[in-house]
Amino acid sequence: MAHSDPGASGENSNQSPGPSPWTRVGFIGSAGFVVLVVLLAVLVVTDGDDSGSTPPARAGGSASATHGPSSAPAPSAPAVAGGSCPKLADTGQGIPDKAPSDVEWSLFETVALPTSKSAGPAVVDGDVARCYARTPTGALMAAMQIGTRYFFAPHWREVTEQQTVGDGKDAYLALRKKAEASAKASPNTGPDEDSDSGHGQLAGYKIVSFTPDAAVVQLVNKFPDAAMQVGTVTVTWVDGDWRLTIPQSVPPATYVQTLDGYIPFGGV
Repeated sequence: MAHSDPGASGENSNQSPGPSPWTRVGFIGSAGFVVLVVLLAVLVVTDGDDSGSTPPARAGGSASATHGPSSAPAPSAPAVAGGSCPKLADTGQGIPDKAPSDVEWSLFETVALPTSKSAGPAVVDGDVARCYARTPTGALMAAMQIGTRYFFAPHWREVTEQQTVGDGKDAYLALRKKAEASAKASPNTGPDEDSDSGHGQLAGYKIVSFTPDAAVVQLVNKFPDAAMQVGTVTVTWVDGDWRLTIPQSVPPATYVQTLDGYIPFGGV
């Protein structure tokens, strides 16, 4: 997951948000945060008229990962991700104070993702990993898996349409399509790959809140230059499974020096 220069050093330093997260180069969401650095850089370079603008009917909005009542259009409902889900062993509703132990890690597009035997995902169909326990650990697995796949998957559109909800979903889909069209039209005008320090990998997490209907998770990603970035992810229980919530706007990324206050958790 790509990241931008955190800027000034300190125990915690926030990047100031621009006019809109959808059009700000450096808008981050890695591993469940919305990772748009490379695509937005391509879009800004190849389509100058849209630089600094906001998608139609999507400007503004709450700065948190969850939303109250809004005048924005209703979020798109997820398409049905075929097939029912098996019953999973994890049923505990309390937020655990340690990382899950029954986890296997595997690389997906160079990013290490966890799978819990008891909490999911229980079904992987192509790029779609689904069927999570309706528990804090199930929500954590969903935040990690869906949050990575809806950006990095070759079939990202299928993942996004089936496994995301939220006021920002339609804007995200439109932006991805436009950015890819711009990249195809001007393949040699994108950002220099050498300028990116590489994908981040999960280093820790904190489950901020949990109910059977929604969970808020903070994920810490560590990058090759040792920078550690924290992003907040919300997943919502819809139609029998967790879905990643894409908001209209998100808080700026936070950088931390240590994992104090977070549970260490990573596969590489």
